[in-house]
Amino acid sequence: MRVDLHVHTYFTDGTQSPEEIAVLARQKGLGLISVCDHDSIEAYPRLRVACEKEGVGLTQGVEIDVLWEGKNLHLLAYAFDPADSGMISLLSKNRYELDALGVDLIRNMQEDFPTVHLAEFEQYTYPRERGGWASINYLFDKGLSQNLLDGMKYRKYCRYQPCYTDIDEACRIVKAAGGIPVLAHPGVSWDNKQETLLSKLTALKACGIEGIECYYPWHTEAFTRICVDFCCDNHLYITCGGDGHGEFGRFIDGVEYYLGVMDVDSEQLSL
Repeated sequence: MRVDLHVHTYFTDGTQSPEEIAVLARQKGLGLISVCDHDSIEAYPRLRVACEKEGVGLTQGVEIDVLWEGKNLHLLAYAFDPADSGMISLLSKNRYELDALGVDLIRNMQEDFPTVHLAEFEQYTYPRERGGWASINYLFDKGLSQNLLDGMKYRKYCRYQPCYTDIDEACRIVKAAGGIPVLAHPGVSWDNKQETLLSKLTALKACGIEGIECYYPWHTEAFTRICVDFCCDNHLYITCGGDGHGEFGRFIDGVEYYLGVMDVDSEQLSL
């Protein structure tokens, strides 16, 4: 059975609806998926209906911003109770922090760009199917970028430091909600120098992670092998995700991200 346990909808920064995700999953022959929108589970009421209609297996998921040693990492949480008060509080706090980043960016940019106004941005809406997030959509509509990703060149204007939850506390909250905390795409943060990577994974295991997203578009074969071996040696879950956002950010540095991009069978995983 082919799986993809990391995909995004337009409820955060993807370009596809829950219904489009479910249809595409069926067309690609995926037997199990998980939408892991950023600090949001808003897609799930519609997603459950759509996946049932299309005959696609679904497990509850979310991608959580966390802090570890002062660095922003991403934690995937699976199979948790979406009604758990601890999870609801954690995700609500993180969404506030993510929104604050955009507000800070626009507030600071208006000092140098006469067409940029914070008051206008605070009332701004954009078509969800574009993907991305509010600030870069706003800058695109203002003619300040050639496309959504081009708006990232203005990141220097954002000085806000989001106060995300430490990873050990986030793992505790996920587990208390009956869920499984999995480290997302470690290759985005670190290279495949084995000794350094293993020391980081060991430290993160002590923080409470119970699995690693080993199979991921950015990961080299060597990097994947290190992660898989670490999971096997430490009895951790081995997961796979394409991190598809639809057409938003589909190609980054020559790597393609989309639903089902990783041709990995569930027999290669530990779920």
